[in-house]
Amino acid sequence: MKNKFIPLTVFFIGLTSILQARADVSLMAARVGAEDVLVAAQFYVKAFGLIEVDRLELASGKAELILGFIGDNKQSVANMGPGIAILERESDADAESMPHIIFRVSDINAVYSKAIELGGTEVQEPMAINDLGITIAMLRDPAGNTIELLQQL
Repeated sequence: MKNKFIPLTVFFIGLTSILQARADVSLMAARVGAEDVLVAAQFYVKAFGLIEVDRLELASGKAELILGFIGDNKQSVANMGPGIAILERESDADAESMPHIIFRVSDINAVYSKAIELGGTEVQEPMAINDLGITIAMLRDPAGNTIELLQQL
């Protein structure tokens, strides 16, 4: 008689090793581009409450600002949690050549309105997607990068 538990045990051992291998993976930041990184950073600071964590001068001569939800210039990027890296780009570069940022919010209407008021451009006003249990909105930051706002219903 075959032991029915052997395949199940092998499955759970495999699943456990997959989960352990992924345990050290987390989001550090999303990168967007801007011709003027300082102006773009101020938009994210004022609209979404991020704080400048680090300012880099890359070997290419381009500037990059790292923003996070905690920290200041005295803290390391490693301790900031998920954030946004704003990389300097040429003025004629396509903003859509970089992925967009998704913020989870608790009051989508207030956050969307504030972002538009601070210079964001409307793309999609808040819209409930009842089948998924979410409300989403889309806008562009002043540098043309796409931002998605998501609120659980």
